[in-house]
Amino acid sequence: QTYANNLMSISDPYTRNRLLYGLWSDPDGNENAAYHSFSSITHVKQNLRERIYNKLKPIIVSVDFNVAPYLVALLIQIDYDAKVFYVLDELLGKPKEKTNNAPAMGKMLAETLSARGHLGGVQITGDPSGLSRSTQTEEGTNNYTILKNAMNNDILRPNVQLLNKQPSHVT
Repeated sequence: QTYANNLMSISDPYTRNRLLYGLWSDPDGNENAAYHSFSSITHVKQNLRERIYNKLKPIIVSVDFNVAPYLVALLIQIDYDAKVFYVLDELLGKPKEKTNNAPAMGKMLAETLSARGHLGGVQITGDPSGLSRSTQTEEGTNNYTILKNAMNNDILRPNVQLLNKQPSHVT
């Protein structure tokens, strides 16, 4: 009890949560990070998908086509009435598992959403550089068309909607 009381007096919430609750994956606050106001204590909710997900509403899949360390797809639903969006899942395509490519990620997304009985359609978005063509693909084929084709069925009905170019970044 004395030890727990001492830990409760630690002012840094990240250190306190690590030592008191064993939350070792809780990231440090970082004023130099891109999202320095992000706080896993405030913004990460346990069992959010189980509480919020509605299989009849569209899922927005935001994809970043990195090869290393991971190809990342965020599954998002929006509550337009409350003007809130919820990141329900993060799917990782990993090199070790050979899932860090568009066909494998499309298959993983289709399997995940189909297993949940998703009926609300899928809107695919993300990094516009995924539209780039390479010498490995034919005319009219890119990461987004490959992802969409891997997910395409009458139930999921994936649609791609992207910005024409990446928004400018300011340091």
